[in-house]
Amino acid sequence: MAMVAVMSYCKSAEGLFSALQTLIRGLKIAEANGAEAAASRLSPTDLQALMLIGERQRCIVSDVAHGLNISPTTASSLVDRLVRNQYVERYRTEDDRRIVRLELSSEGARIREEAVSLQLQNCRQMLDELTPEEAEDFLRLMRKIGDGLTQQQEASKTAAGAS
Repeated sequence: MAMVAVMSYCKSAEGLFSALQTLIRGLKIAEANGAEAAASRLSPTDLQALMLIGERQRCIVSDVAHGLNISPTTASSLVDRLVRNQYVERYRTEDDRRIVRLELSSEGARIREEAVSLQLQNCRQMLDELTPEEAEDFLRLMRKIGDGLTQQQEASKTAAGAS
Protein backbone atom coordinates (compact mmCIF):
# COMPACT_ATOMS: atom_id res chain seq x y z
CA MET A 1 0.00 0.00 0.00
CA ALA A 2 1.15 3.50 -0.70
CA MET A 3 1.91 5.70 2.33
CA VAL A 4 -1.16 7.91 1.71
CA ALA A 5 -3.41 4.84 1.52
CA VAL A 6 -1.89 3.46 4.74
CA MET A 7 -2.46 6.77 6.55
CA SER A 8 -6.02 6.95 5.24
CA TYR A 9 -6.63 3.34 6.33
CA CYS A 10 -5.28 4.12 9.83
CA LYS A 11 -7.46 7.23 10.09
CA SER A 12 -10.47 5.15 8.99
CA ALA A 13 -9.65 2.54 11.64
CA GLU A 14 -9.34 5.29 14.27
CA GLY A 15 -12.63 6.81 13.13
CA LEU A 16 -14.31 3.39 13.28
CA PHE A 17 -12.88 2.79 16.76
CA SER A 18 -14.19 6.14 18.00
CA ALA A 19 -17.63 5.63 16.43
CA LEU A 20 -17.87 2.12 17.88
CA GLN A 21 -16.95 3.35 21.36
CA THR A 22 -19.74 5.94 21.19
CA LEU A 23 -22.20 3.34 19.87
CA ILE A 24 -21.20 0.76 22.49
CA ARG A 25 -21.66 3.29 25.31
CA GLY A 26 -25.12 4.10 23.96
CA LEU A 27 -26.00 0.42 23.64
CA LYS A 28 -24.81 -0.31 27.18
CA ILE A 29 -27.00 2.47 28.53
CA ALA A 30 -29.96 1.20 26.49
CA GLU A 31 -29.26 -2.40 27.57
CA ALA A 32 -29.06 -1.39 31.22
CA ASN A 33 -32.35 0.48 30.92
CA GLY A 34 -33.90 -2.48 29.11
CA ALA A 35 -32.65 -4.95 31.69
CA GLU A 36 -34.00 -2.71 34.45
CA ALA A 37 -37.39 -2.50 32.80
CA ALA A 38 -37.47 -6.21 31.90
CA ALA A 39 -36.46 -7.55 35.28
CA SER A 40 -34.68 -5.62 37.98
CA ARG A 41 -33.25 -8.85 39.48
CA LEU A 42 -31.41 -9.84 36.28
CA SER A 43 -27.85 -8.78 35.55
CA PRO A 44 -26.97 -7.89 31.95
CA THR A 45 -25.20 -11.28 31.68
CA ASP A 46 -28.31 -13.10 32.95
CA LEU A 47 -30.38 -11.24 30.37
CA GLN A 48 -27.89 -12.11 27.61
CA ALA A 49 -28.14 -15.77 28.64
CA LEU A 50 -31.96 -15.61 28.48
CA MET A 51 -31.70 -14.08 25.01
CA LEU A 52 -29.33 -16.81 23.85
CA ILE A 53 -31.30 -19.71 25.35
CA GLY A 54 -34.51 -18.31 23.87
CA GLU A 55 -33.13 -18.04 20.35
CA ARG A 56 -31.45 -21.46 20.20
CA GLN A 57 -33.20 -24.75 19.79
CA ARG A 58 -31.68 -27.63 21.75
CA CYS A 59 -29.47 -25.34 23.87
CA ILE A 60 -27.06 -26.83 26.43
CA VAL A 61 -24.80 -25.18 29.04
CA SER A 62 -21.75 -25.31 26.76
CA ASP A 63 -23.74 -23.30 24.17
CA VAL A 64 -24.25 -20.62 26.82
CA ALA A 65 -20.53 -20.64 27.66
CA HIS A 66 -19.55 -20.36 24.01
CA GLY A 67 -22.23 -17.80 23.12
CA LEU A 68 -21.36 -15.49 26.01
CA ASN A 69 -17.62 -16.16 25.81
CA ILE A 70 -17.45 -17.31 29.43
CA SER A 71 -15.99 -20.42 31.03
CA PRO A 72 -18.15 -23.56 31.28
CA THR A 73 -18.02 -23.29 35.10
CA THR A 74 -19.28 -19.71 35.00
CA ALA A 75 -21.99 -20.68 32.51
CA SER A 76 -23.06 -23.56 34.76
CA SER A 77 -23.37 -21.22 37.76
CA LEU A 78 -25.28 -18.69 35.67
CA VAL A 79 -27.71 -21.36 34.42
CA ASP A 80 -28.12 -22.70 37.98
CA ARG A 81 -29.15 -19.19 39.11
CA LEU A 82 -31.61 -18.83 36.21
CA VAL A 83 -33.13 -22.24 36.99
CA ARG A 84 -33.34 -21.42 40.72
CA ASN A 85 -35.15 -18.15 39.87
CA GLN A 86 -37.49 -20.06 37.54
CA TYR A 87 -36.45 -18.29 34.34
CA VAL A 88 -35.00 -21.42 32.72
CA GLU A 89 -35.94 -25.10 32.84
CA ARG A 90 -33.66 -28.09 32.37
CA TYR A 91 -34.78 -31.32 30.74
CA ARG A 92 -33.16 -34.53 29.57
CA THR A 93 -33.72 -35.82 26.06
CA GLU A 94 -35.23 -39.23 25.49
CA ASP A 95 -32.61 -40.18 22.89
CA ASP A 96 -29.61 -39.46 25.19
CA ARG A 97 -30.37 -39.10 28.90
CA ARG A 98 -26.86 -37.72 29.55
CA ILE A 99 -27.65 -34.51 27.65
CA VAL A 100 -29.40 -31.76 29.61
CA ARG A 101 -31.19 -29.23 27.43
CA LEU A 102 -32.26 -25.75 28.47
CA GLU A 103 -35.35 -23.82 27.60
CA LEU A 104 -37.02 -20.70 28.90
CA SER A 105 -39.82 -20.98 31.41
CA SER A 106 -42.93 -18.94 30.70
CA GLU A 107 -41.54 -16.17 32.96
CA GLY A 108 -38.16 -16.31 31.22
CA ALA A 109 -39.88 -16.10 27.83
CA ARG A 110 -41.94 -13.12 29.02
CA ILE A 111 -38.83 -11.26 30.20
CA ARG A 112 -36.99 -12.08 26.98
CA GLU A 113 -39.91 -10.85 24.89
CA GLU A 114 -40.03 -7.59 26.86
CA ALA A 115 -36.25 -7.10 26.48
CA VAL A 116 -36.42 -7.80 22.72
CA SER A 117 -39.23 -5.26 22.39
CA LEU A 118 -37.14 -2.63 24.19
CA GLN A 119 -34.07 -3.43 22.09
CA LEU A 120 -36.08 -3.16 18.87
CA GLN A 121 -37.38 0.20 20.06
CA ASN A 122 -33.77 1.33 20.63
CA CYS A 123 -32.77 0.07 17.16
CA ARG A 124 -35.65 1.97 15.56
CA GLN A 125 -34.52 5.15 17.34
CA MET A 126 -30.98 4.66 16.02
CA LEU A 127 -32.19 4.06 12.46
CA ASP A 128 -34.43 7.13 12.69
CA GLU A 129 -31.21 9.19 12.64
CA LEU A 130 -30.55 7.97 9.08
CA THR A 131 -32.25 8.46 5.75
CA PRO A 132 -33.84 5.28 4.33
CA GLU A 133 -30.90 4.92 1.92
CA GLU A 134 -28.36 5.38 4.72
CA ALA A 135 -30.23 2.85 6.86
CA GLU A 136 -30.11 0.27 4.02
CA ASP A 137 -26.39 0.90 3.50
CA PHE A 138 -25.71 0.75 7.23
CA LEU A 139 -27.55 -2.57 7.64
CA ARG A 140 -25.85 -4.07 4.58
CA LEU A 141 -22.42 -3.05 5.86
CA MET A 142 -23.14 -4.26 9.42
CA ARG A 143 -24.17 -7.67 8.02
CA LYS A 144 -21.01 -7.78 5.92
CA ILE A 145 -18.81 -6.96 8.93
CA GLY A 146 -20.69 -9.46 11.11
CA ASP A 147 -20.36 -12.21 8.51
CA GLY A 148 -16.65 -11.47 8.15
CA LEU A 149 -16.10 -11.60 11.91
CA THR A 150 -18.02 -14.88 12.15
CA GLN A 151 -15.89 -16.39 9.38
CA GLN A 152 -12.70 -15.24 11.13
CA GLN A 153 -13.84 -16.76 14.43
CA GLU A 154 -14.72 -20.06 12.76
CA ALA A 155 -11.37 -20.13 10.98
CA SER A 156 -9.60 -19.47 14.30
CA LYS A 157 -11.50 -22.33 15.96
CA THR A 158 -10.69 -24.65 13.07
CA ALA A 159 -7.01 -23.69 13.21
CA ALA A 160 -6.92 -24.11 17.01
CA GLY A 161 -8.59 -27.52 16.73
CA ALA A 162 -6.10 -28.65 14.10
CA SER A 163 -3.09 -27.92 16.31
